[in-house]
Amino acid sequence: MKNIIEDIDEKLKDFLQNDVEFHLNGKIIKAGKLYLYEHGHFNYLFHIQTNAKKTTIKIPFPFNFTEGDCSVYFDYTIKEFAFGMPEIEKIVSKIKPPSPSKFYNNVLLIRKV
Repeated sequence: MKNIIEDIDEKLKDFLQNDVEFHLNGKIIKAGKLYLYEHGHFNYLFHIQTNAKKTTIKIPFPFNFTEGDCSVYFDYTIKEFAFGMPEIEKIVSKIKPPSPSKFYNNVLLIRKV
């Protein structure tokens, strides 16, 4: 049985050497050609080539993910964290993180262009 990281890796292989866009809250936060990705310490590192420079994007492992034909969604919502259990979701929603991540309670779209 595969774990979620292996499932994501399998999908991300299709994105290598292609132009990709990273969308958060309806905005493109980064775009370029994906030439490498790696993971460790609870994060993905996406290495992309933009116009004239190479850059690395650090993205935490999602609580869940879904996939489309040319896209993958990383789900960081409290609902996914709580496994859809309303009582846990309610408790977790009351906890305010000291400095919330931009991914907190959001869904990241990674799309092959």
